[in-house]
Amino acid sequence: MISPTATPDVNTDIVQAAARRLGAYPLYHYTLGDDFSYPENWTPAAREYLASWTQRRHGDIARLNEAWSTAYADFSKVEPVTRAEAAARAGNAAHPDYGALCHWVDQQLAREDMLVEFMGALHQAIREVDPRNPLSIQNTITYPAPNTGFDYWKLAGAFGNVGTYGHPMTHDVLRSARRKGSRQSVYSGSYGVYCYEPYEAMEMYPWWSVFRQMSALNYWYGVPWGNFPGVLAPDLGPLHG
Repeated sequence: MISPTATPDVNTDIVQAAARRLGAYPLYHYTLGDDFSYPENWTPAAREYLASWTQRRHGDIARLNEAWSTAYADFSKVEPVTRAEAAARAGNAAHPDYGALCHWVDQQLAREDMLVEFMGALHQAIREVDPRNPLSIQNTITYPAPNTGFDYWKLAGAFGNVGTYGHPMTHDVLRSARRKGSRQSVYSGSYGVYCYEPYEAMEMYPWWSVFRQMSALNYWYGVPWGNFPGVLAPDLGPLHG
C-alpha cells in the first residue's frame, strides 16, 4: 500500500511496476485515488519527519523551545500536540500559552510538506519509467484546512496533472499554482454541484473549460442519484427524461 510514511523504496517499486504495465497504453495520467486527504496520523515515520522538519525550520533546539514553550533536549524528542491541547493552553485566560499554538501550526505545515514531498517523489518515480504520462491528483473535494495535509499551492507543483471539480476556489487556486507545462482538467457529467444544476453543467462545462484554459474535460456518468442524471446523450449532453 502506498503511504507517505512507508519506506521510499516500497512506494517507488509499487508505482514503477504499475507504470511498466500501463505505460504502453494511451493513458492521460496516473492517479493515486479519489477525494483523498492525509489525516493526522503520527506514526513513527511521521514523527521522524516532524523532528527533521523542525530542525530544518528552527535550526537550534533552544529556538524551537522558545517558539513552542517546550523543553526538549534535542530534536529527536519532539512530539506532536493535539489541536484541543493547543487551543486550551492558548485560551487559558490566566496564563495564555501561545507557544502551544505555534507548536500546532508548525506540525500542520510539516504534514503538508511531507505530503508534497511524497507526491513529488512518486511523480518523479513514474516519469523515470513513463516520461509521457504524469501523476495526477483527482477530484479535489478536500479543501485546504487543518488536519487534511493539503496545501494547494504546494501540491500543484508536485503533479503533472490536476483534475478538479468545478468549485471556483479549488479550481482557480490550482489553475494559478500549477507548474509550467502541467495539465489541468475539470469534472462534469451526471452531477452539477457548485456552479450549475446537473443538466446545465453538462451543457455549459465544455465552454467553461475552454475559456478557463483546461487541458481536458472529464465526464462522469455514474448511476443516477438524487436529482443528478446518470446518462449521456450521443452528443455528450444530458439525456433528459
